[in-house]
Amino acid sequence: MRLHRFILDLDLSADQIIISDREATNQIRNVFRMEAGDPFIVCDGKGTEATVQVVSDDKTIVAKVVDRRSVDTESATRVVLYGAVLKRENFELVVQKAVECGVSAIVPVISSRTIKLGVKLDRLQKIATEACEQSGRGIVPEIVEPMSLRLAIVHAKSNATNFLFEPGSPPFEPSPFAPSNLPAGLFIGPEGGWDPAELDLMRAANFTAANLGPRILRAETAAIVATFMATRA
Repeated sequence: MRLHRFILDLDLSADQIIISDREATNQIRNVFRMEAGDPFIVCDGKGTEATVQVVSDDKTIVAKVVDRRSVDTESATRVVLYGAVLKRENFELVVQKAVECGVSAIVPVISSRTIKLGVKLDRLQKIATEACEQSGRGIVPEIVEPMSLRLAIVHAKSNATNFLFEPGSPPFEPSPFAPSNLPAGLFIGPEGGWDPAELDLMRAANFTAANLGPRILRAETAAIVATFMATRA
């Protein structure tokens, strides 16, 4: 039986934990209707998880730690996704699926052709956390504050390599950066694509141009496919 799994900001080194998070207690108490002795999994979002059992349920839920362990589900390749902000549902889909694929961080980018300029970081971080719970990840990726493409290029200087995705470029070959301890950056444009001046900026920064095949993919599809391919390198 697969146990229900929660990622919470808790210290799992103690023999007992107290769960006061409103959403988690509601799920444990009212959705899953757990009772004393019922087991579930708690992860601290930093690489450690524990199997616990309900001890008591009052205003907070007290659970005892049965065992604890490190979560070894992270990709060997660290990937930072620099994704142009898309319409709300599409960008939320990118966050959810990129986290499931194994992305290390997501940087929302404001490009000249970005239609939607604002993002709700709290909601995106919640989507990322839920995607980690579902996929069995032990580390929750950070969703960075949105930034302009120029600032994103500066941010990406600390990466081992950066890929610019543009139709007509050579095929994406993620394997060369796999041995590096530094992350790889993936730059995915908006619905209308990067404009020529933006392409020039990224080329001047020595980004590697790549494409994801002969067909034109939607921006959200390209972000998910590129992340999947990179995290499997």
